[in-house]
Amino acid sequence: MNADYSKIAGEVIKILKENFCDEHGTLIQPKKGHYRNFTPKNSTPIFNDLGDYLPFFAELGEDEFCDKQIQATKKHLSKKHLLQPQQKFFGLGFITPYEHSDLILGLVDDYKIRRTQSSLDLAEKITKSLLKRFRLGKASFYFPSLCFALPLADSNDGMFIELLVELYKITKDEFYLKQAKDLTKNLQSFPSYKKHYLLTSLHTRFRWLFPKSIRTRCREIRLMKNNSNTLFGLLELYKVKQNSTRQDPVEQEFAKRLKKQIRRSIRAIKENFQTESGCLYRSKKLNPDLSINHKKPGPVDLTQNFPILDFTCDAYQLWNEKSLLKFAQEIGDCWIGKQSFKTGLLPELPNSKSTHEAKNSYFDSETDMLIAFRKLAKLSGEKKYANAADKIMEGILTWHRSPEGYYLKVDITNGQATDKHFKTKFISLFLKALILYKKIADDPEAKIYQDSALFDLLKDR
Repeated sequence: MNADYSKIAGEVIKILKENFCDEHGTLIQPKKGHYRNFTPKNSTPIFNDLGDYLPFFAELGEDEFCDKQIQATKKHLSKKHLLQPQQKFFGLGFITPYEHSDLILGLVDDYKIRRTQSSLDLAEKITKSLLKRFRLGKASFYFPSLCFALPLADSNDGMFIELLVELYKITKDEFYLKQAKDLTKNLQSFPSYKKHYLLTSLHTRFRWLFPKSIRTRCREIRLMKNNSNTLFGLLELYKVKQNSTRQDPVEQEFAKRLKKQIRRSIRAIKENFQTESGCLYRSKKLNPDLSINHKKPGPVDLTQNFPILDFTCDAYQLWNEKSLLKFAQEIGDCWIGKQSFKTGLLPELPNSKSTHEAKNSYFDSETDMLIAFRKLAKLSGEKKYANAADKIMEGILTWHRSPEGYYLKVDITNGQATDKHFKTKFISLFLKALILYKKIADDPEAKIYQDSALFDLLKDR
């Protein structure tokens, strides 16, 4: 591909600044998905998505813009350094740890890139405030007006394993490592984990207290976020324990146990979620006896496939186990078989009963699959995965791109936009793919795994 990725990144930054910021220069999401409809009343700030834009602006030298976003974030937080409730349950506003995770991630990444001490300080304040009010992996829904956390666990809390490990690596404060281990223990107490090494979306011992919608999610296993983020966190916890406790038999045993649990989770995903062609189902439900119901799986969904491909690549790079590479290649090969010859894009829901849906790409998933393919190409040495990534990049720049932003959905068979709405964070997340391709253009042998700064930028959580 002959594209000037630095120039395109500059165009993306200009679009975001001019079309997707309020009068104070703070990034916002227009509620109707189009900046032309923007007014202060019909848009929302995206502070909880800070990790989806701040690191890329920091990496590209936009210091003033980054400082402005951080200052706006501080003003938006409560006195307890927490986000304001945006959701209600039983008529009362509540907050969750998960909606703070990208906020903390953005601040931590900003510190790592720019060494901004104030970003690290704020990340620690938010994290410690959350830990005072929640029992991560046990009680994940907090009502500020009641000072009460509902005894309902959200497996999305698994994201905090990685965040706590990151804070430990930076500060060397054992408090964070202990909290990461406690959270791991809580999540691994889920009945679904004990039986399958996989997490249901929610868990509570008091299901009878909750409406049917909650009880249903207590029986549902979803791959993306709930399980994938937990796996990424466990892998980071393993790395720390393996690297720092070689002389401690107890900690060595803990690290070995983590590795065994991660491998069993991957095996469970392969055995229960993989189709004959190699792709993965979105979700499955548990029967009353906790066995997995295979009769009505969720659809094959690109958004659920790329994080597992991404994780399996990371695990293979660490452990060099051929079964991991084989699994990653099976997923990758399946999606290459679905790639459009016309546009180079991938369908989000290839097996959808709706012909219209089956032909749609989804901008954010294209970005993430592109990166996963690039990782797989490096690890396998097979050029077909790099070619697949290049086709996606060309497809995004040709068909999703417009002078106003990047369209949400495109018909992969003809390139026509089927959803012309824009999502601010998806546009900013595309910057990480442009940063990767700029590095590859400068050095075709650029190594994702050996460049720790690049590896961190390419994470999708």
